[in-house]
Amino acid sequence: MEGLRYVYLRRVVAPILRALGPGVSERMARRLARGVAELGTPARQVAERRIAACIEATDFDERPGRIALAMYDHVARFWIEALFIRRLTDAKWRRYVTIEGEAELELLARSRRPCVLATAYFGNPAVAAAALGHIFRPIHVVADYLAQPQLRAWQRELYGLSQVRVIQRHEAGAVIPRVLESGGAVFLICEQERVRGPAVETEFLGRTLRCYPTLDRLAQWYGATVVPVTCHRNDAPFSFTIQAEDAIVHSPDVGDVTRQTLSALEGAVRRRPEQYLWSMPLVNRSAEAITRRESESASCPRRNRRATGWQRPSAGDTQRGDSAAATAPAPMV
Repeated sequence: MEGLRYVYLRRVVAPILRALGPGVSERMARRLARGVAELGTPARQVAERRIAACIEATDFDERPGRIALAMYDHVARFWIEALFIRRLTDAKWRRYVTIEGEAELELLARSRRPCVLATAYFGNPAVAAAALGHIFRPIHVVADYLAQPQLRAWQRELYGLSQVRVIQRHEAGAVIPRVLESGGAVFLICEQERVRGPAVETEFLGRTLRCYPTLDRLAQWYGATVVPVTCHRNDAPFSFTIQAEDAIVHSPDVGDVTRQTLSALEGAVRRRPEQYLWSMPLVNRSAEAITRRESESASCPRRNRRATGWQRPSAGDTQRGDSAAATAPAPMV
């Protein structure tokens, strides 16, 4: 039944909405989303609790309700934008996306140093991936259907973009090292929480988050430059601005790269809280149980290093032809 529903939406509904254009389609979707929000769904309740904790709201503060309602507009526009993502496949993509800090990103891409672009459940990550793919040619996007069921639509759309290479979670342990050792770029959402195992604890949006230590390990082991990036939506339909923050260089303090990255992303969320997906569950326990072995190999290797090829490289393995990935100083952006 789910398969038939998806085929109907993709083959019948989607072409109609594309023909109507993003403006009309967004207005229709936003009306439907407001109707859902007014039902007081569990997702809205989760969102309001998280917002209240983040802004330290009092019992009589109306801001959590207003932000949560605006978030439903954001979700509606997010789904509609997935239908138009292919507008970003050719040189016309600059009509829709402005990149602040583009010159620095171009320099980073030309340097052929390994790079990790980290983002949050904020704005439109799909648009960010599609646009940044034109700069890094290609960009490798880590996708996890189980841990991110709400984002399946845009993950499917990314498969059709020539400047994007999608890495499934179970492949990450083998693929990401090869990408970074060749001087490539990886794009991922870095705020996923870890239930068990080694983690980096940090304050994020009003609570303590236990993150996978992926960013620190990639920076340490492969000399990867970590750049926090966000993509927020502008007022006009299908119009976006990508903001690249200052690059983060590997620190000897374990967890420092992750904390700096999340601090930069938190600033973007607080400036536009209505574009953050507050309704995401704090911990996806079912996904954690299903993919625990895979996530250990992909994000924090422990028992499965030999099976997946994800392991700390030796000194000899860090040579990439023209430079040593693990020892060369990373450029600042």
